[in-house]
Amino acid sequence: MSEPVIHSRQGWKSMKARGITVMCTVGLLLTACGSAPDASQPSVDDPVFQYGLGPVRDPNTIYQDDVVLIDDGPQAIKAVSDDGLVWTMDGNAKGVDEVRPGKIMFATNNAVGRVVEVEPAGDDVAVTLAPADITSVVKEGELDIDRPLNLDDFVFQEIPGLTRLVDAGDSQPSGEPAESEAQGEPAVVEPGGLRIVGASQLGQPARPKATPMPLPKSGDAYKVSAGDLEAEISRDTESITLKMAYAAAGKGGGGKLKGGATIKLLVDNPRFNGRMSVRDGQVDSSSASIRGLKAIDVKVDVGTSGTSVDNEKQRVELPIKLLSAPFATPVGPMVAKWEFKFIITPGFTQKGTTVQTSATYPLRGHLGFENGKLQKPTLDKSRSLVENLFGPTIGVTGLTVAVETKVSVGYGVPLASAGPYAKLQFAAGVTVGSSAGIAGQCKETTVVVTGGIGFGLDISEKLADGLTKVLGDRFKKVFDAENKISSNYKEVKIHNWSDAEPNSKMCKT
Repeated sequence: MSEPVIHSRQGWKSMKARGITVMCTVGLLLTACGSAPDASQPSVDDPVFQYGLGPVRDPNTIYQDDVVLIDDGPQAIKAVSDDGLVWTMDGNAKGVDEVRPGKIMFATNNAVGRVVEVEPAGDDVAVTLAPADITSVVKEGELDIDRPLNLDDFVFQEIPGLTRLVDAGDSQPSGEPAESEAQGEPAVVEPGGLRIVGASQLGQPARPKATPMPLPKSGDAYKVSAGDLEAEISRDTESITLKMAYAAAGKGGGGKLKGGATIKLLVDNPRFNGRMSVRDGQVDSSSASIRGLKAIDVKVDVGTSGTSVDNEKQRVELPIKLLSAPFATPVGPMVAKWEFKFIITPGFTQKGTTVQTSATYPLRGHLGFENGKLQKPTLDKSRSLVENLFGPTIGVTGLTVAVETKVSVGYGVPLASAGPYAKLQFAAGVTVGSSAGIAGQCKETTVVVTGGIGFGLDISEKLADGLTKVLGDRFKKVFDAENKISSNYKEVKIHNWSDAEPNSKMCKT
């Protein structure tokens, strides 16, 4: 059975610039088609561009009994909140009257989730969704995709509410009852055990429902502020680059540390394939891989100001995702995503000092899970950060930089989708000793690279805690049980190596 799909060969970016949406048909194995652009097609105000592609019933797919398909798809959506959880739906759209707490709403690839709350909004309806696993949506079905990850075809999607939810995960111990619950207000338990709470039971809202989600944006780079850091993601045909820079004095409390780090992932015709067979609501068999990973390039230049030392750890889930055009699959429309997390942990002891280093690590092979076995690339360790490591000559200085990039294909809500995914994690620790030591100035670096393949829903612990605060205190327990966070994730160590200069026992110790 064929379904509509947005044509990607002309580029999601260029479609946005020209205001063109092109439709074509696909078979079971998804590829781009060659239809010519039609200038009469809708502009960037097209609901498909704003909200995603709607579901089309496939005779080979059986959804779970509690799934409500919204036949009008994106045309039924009026607005979405900036965290991607609250969807304002046209009250007259087909299927919306069937949406109830505890059910799964499937409106587009970006609006799939467990219904937590339904509230009237004039003639429309505001539906709050919680992320749901693919097996909560599909009872019987086959997913078989093989797609190029043409970086020019991706757009930037900022999700401002993601940062607010992650921060909320630290605001109150997970599982601590809210004040309204302690007073014994009634709660409703829907099928599946999900505790549905009303607005009065949520306490002070952790997000303003009226704040809309920004539109996707084209361009080569996108910047956001993240705590004391300013982060930028840029991409071209051969790389994705993440730059993290400490904010200048007076901006967001910055000024105590300066400089930053740049991690570049170089690629050569990257490609993602994923296969999942779902039987009776369980993943029966699965495989996935990402190919075309070429190298990891690292540059670090971090220092302290001349007036103070600040060794505060910065951990950030970037509220920016790179999105492909949505495309059809037999189990429903999906989208490919690149997303990032990073950690910087400084260990300075002196004012007015700087640590600098750089290196490029070539990768060979692909990362995948095939025939029940993990496949991993090899990393060339002939080049080392220690060769270009420079630091202060007085005192001991340390610095750790870690970055995770995830590529996924799936559907869900903007901050979390379900489907096959791949992760690549890079961590580098550097230490520069005092030149006054017996062995002279010791320099040491440790690089650890891991990779992994997963199937289903993947959400960080902090984000899950934040969702618990917003959606109810029992959310995480139910979420862990129903969606099996990370239980289908398989990880492999790609590289773990330390270097020291001078190459002596005293320095390595």
